[in-house]
Amino acid sequence: MGSVLLSALAGMNAAYHLVTVAERLRDRGHRVSVVSGEQARAWYRDLDVEFHAVPEEALPEPLQTLPPLAQRARQVFARVQSSIIRPLPEQWATVQRVIADAHVDVVISDALFLGGSTLSYLPRAARPAVIVLGCYPPWLPDPGLPAYGLGIPPQRDSADVLRATALGAFTAPTYVALSRSFNRSLERTLGVRTRGDIRRVPALADAWLQLTVPRFSYDRGALPSNFRFIGPVHPAGVDPVPDWWSPLTEPHVVAVRAQGSAAVRDVVAPTVQAFAGTEDTVVIAGVSRAQVEATLGALPPNVHFEERMPWSRLLPQRTVVVSDGDYLHTQHALRYGIPVVVAGTLEVDVETGARVQWSGTGVNLKRRRPDPATIRGAVRRIRDSGAYRLAAARIAVEIEYTDAEASICRAVDAVLRGERGQLLNSGPRGVLPASAGEAG
Repeated sequence: MGSVLLSALAGMNAAYHLVTVAERLRDRGHRVSVVSGEQARAWYRDLDVEFHAVPEEALPEPLQTLPPLAQRARQVFARVQSSIIRPLPEQWATVQRVIADAHVDVVISDALFLGGSTLSYLPRAARPAVIVLGCYPPWLPDPGLPAYGLGIPPQRDSADVLRATALGAFTAPTYVALSRSFNRSLERTLGVRTRGDIRRVPALADAWLQLTVPRFSYDRGALPSNFRFIGPVHPAGVDPVPDWWSPLTEPHVVAVRAQGSAAVRDVVAPTVQAFAGTEDTVVIAGVSRAQVEATLGALPPNVHFEERMPWSRLLPQRTVVVSDGDYLHTQHALRYGIPVVVAGTLEVDVETGARVQWSGTGVNLKRRRPDPATIRGAVRRIRDSGAYRLAAARIAVEIEYTDAEASICRAVDAVLRGERGQLLNSGPRGVLPASAGEAG
């Protein structure tokens, strides 16, 4: 068996979602080391893995609603500079130490954890194999798509290229400045001089495995040769059987999947207010009852809290999920054919919301803290139209034929057999399918 290093950002939830990857690798007998922010330590505590903490800055305060484009571009610059570029030196030092101490064979890195993903700038003979995981919507530029971070989906019409060109020109100074800052940090940290675009870092890895399916990703003119869709990771843990759940009553459910104290104020509280005392069952996961009661006071009996969302118990025909815009939380709902209402104004949130809008799988609210009436109206809109459920069901079918964790493990096994060239044994449409008996 081999030694695998998993590196991921904690503040942007990638480390949270990759617990299932670490667990699957451990179950296959690999030695697993994890490098992430301190808050991720608790997520990996029950696994037999070696955890190494690196500093992570608090995320900048998100905008209240989607503002004019200039402010969105400034937010992208501030976020990428503080949360992605600035931590590179300390991330790199920790990753290098773990590689030496654990004799690492393969580094699996969240695409935005530059201390891991930039290993691909070194010669192959001087580094372990590098597998980059797309835990967020890909920000790779494309001439037919609006620039990343603006939350503007393509319209599927003849003016797409014209719009994309105009928006690309508008955001070019932002990404040029970010790339210069990245290149300076790269030269100081790795001793590598480059003029590369920071958005193209994943394209240099031995494999870039995107955690989604084609139906939830924009059509692109071209993708790097190392890119494959492998579907989203599975939700962690085993679905609970809640006390309130009964297959006989089949309640209308509004499920809220959000994470962090800010989500209580921004998404959870207004959703509870929207459906408090109604015939709907409100199920909340990711935050505690105490956190919500501290904001709203005593809660009505139709509001329930679960440590994990009971995804497999929820009926797609009678459930709507309200999401804070997390890319993989949103896809947990789509895995089960459940349409979504998406809030959030950080660049990952707005890009997730734009894909929900583009794919027809839900309603994109385009604001950080929607009021109860807005959330209630969005849920009603989904319930009144079968189109959202049909679109979500189509994505669920596509996800069913993937197993992200199995695909990652097969890539690791290929490296350990000395077959780096077999990392990207692709199926149709660039999807790495689950092997027989591995689909989840």
